[in-house]
This record gives sequence, structure tokens and C-alpha cells, in this order.
Amino acid sequence: MAAHLRDWSYRAAVLSGESPGHHPIVFGALAARLGVPLRESLAALGLGAVTSLVSAAARLGLIGPAASVRLAAGAGPALAAAVDAAVSGPARRVFGSWFPELEIAAARHPSLPFRMFAT
Repeated sequence: MAAHLRDWSYRAAVLSGESPGHHPIVFGALAARLGVPLRESLAALGLGAVTSLVSAAARLGLIGPAASVRLAAGAGPALAAAVDAAVSGPARRVFGSWFPELEIAAARHPSLPFRMFAT
């Protein structure tokens, strides 16, 4: 690991348990640490959310490969608009996304009598 990341105070806070190290926070902090512009880091995080949802739908057999590509590509304009709004709008105390149904389903998954995904 590069020294500028190994000696990073946020990394130390996560490793010590002082910070929980949730993915979006780590992603943003790391992008800033590496000098990735805000617009590009928000677009990358948004694209990750889109592809994760599309991938889950495909693995569940709800959509096929062609529909997966169409959905992900079709999300581009909305994702770009969301990034533009986030960058140009007033600062907000809470920025991000929350899918309570998905969070609940993920929490229940280990106790199900079956697995939704083989991976």
C-alpha cells in the first residue's frame, strides 16, 4: 500500500473502530485523498449503485443480459443530472441514497432457508 494511504488518518480511524468505515464515506474520503474531482467521484459512486441493482435483477432472473445493458445505459442521463444537481446545488446536511427495503432484505438474507444468489 502506498505510504500516502497507509499513513492516512481516516484509515487509522476506521482500523481503530473510531469510524465505522461505511462504503460511501470511505469512497468519498479516498477519492478526495487521491485527488479525484468531486463530479467524477459522484458519477463513479452512482454508476456503482446502478450496476449493483441491475446485476442483482439479472442474477435473480428478473431481466436478461440485453435488458441489463439497456437499463444501465438508460440510467446515464438521470445519473448525470443527479451529479449536476449535487455539485451545483446548495450544500446539504444529508447526501446519499437509502433503500430501506433492500437493507431489510439484505439483513434477513442469512436467516433465509435458501440463498438468493450463488455467489
